[in-house]
Amino acid sequence: MANRGKPPAHSTLHQERVTLRQSLKTALRHGWLDRLLDFSEPYRSSPKNLPSGVVLTGEEYKKLYEATRKRAQEPKKKGFNWEAEQLHDYVLFAVNTGLGRDEAW
Repeated sequence: MANRGKPPAHSTLHQERVTLRQSLKTALRHGWLDRLLDFSEPYRSSPKNLPSGVVLTGEEYKKLYEATRKRAQEPKKKGFNWEAEQLHDYVLFAVNTGLGRDEAW
């Protein structure tokens, strides 16, 4: 870090690869190149280091469950009954199945 500075962000590197790939494809179409280099990544890496799942203690789960149940029974605004019930069901589903955010969604 002291010699070279901060490394570029994941999104910056991605943008650079896309720009280079587009430039090379243009050169290939115009006949300036006879073949195209393979810039594909061996696997899709995540730019973020997210925890695999949030683990709630028994007390935290109870607070969350009771809060969403209360909101489902007594929504803050009229007409939001269905949405509050859906939130409560989603929380129960997500916590009890152990699925991640994206999987549960």
